Amino acid sequence: MNDTDDWFQTAIDKYELKNIPFEDFNKKKKKIGRGGFGDIFMVTCKKPIPSIPEKIALKGVSVGEEDSGMSIKRFLSELKLHSRAKNDRIINFFGVSKDEDNDQYYLVMEFADEGDLRGYLIKKKSNIQWEKRLDLAIQIAEGIVYIHNELNIAHRDLVI
Repeated sequence: MNDTDDWFQTAIDKYELKNIPFEDFNKKKKKIGRGGFGDIFMVTCKKPIPSIPEKIALKGVSVGEEDSGMSIKRFLSELKLHSRAKNDRIINFFGVSKDEDNDQYYLVMEFADEGDLRGYLIKKKSNIQWEKRLDLAIQIAEGIVYIHNELNIAHRDLVI
């Protein structure tokens, strides 16, 4: 293990994370967005992985970039938050993975089939009945109450 891997292994040990071999995922990744520290991809698993769905999201960070130090800090901060969040209203966090060939590190997370909330609302705008809108609002509020009260976190980028 080299120095650039130290932070990754330390995080795995400290937060008792599942390290999912990158080889368990199909090589073909579909970029679905950009996060605060790197790109977000949808990928499928090559074979069943216990307690992980076939289709997942990978939130990545590259350590070869100029601002990799800041990206790693943001990555670790999000990793820490996700490792503590255990609620039906929060996207599931399954563990971490490293693509050795490209020096890419990933959070392995639940893939939201409908995309982000903004995209879902724009796409379905005229077809969402008021009962469904109310249900969505309640689910969002429950998730926010959980992260505020239980995790003491203020959600930074909730924008609709």
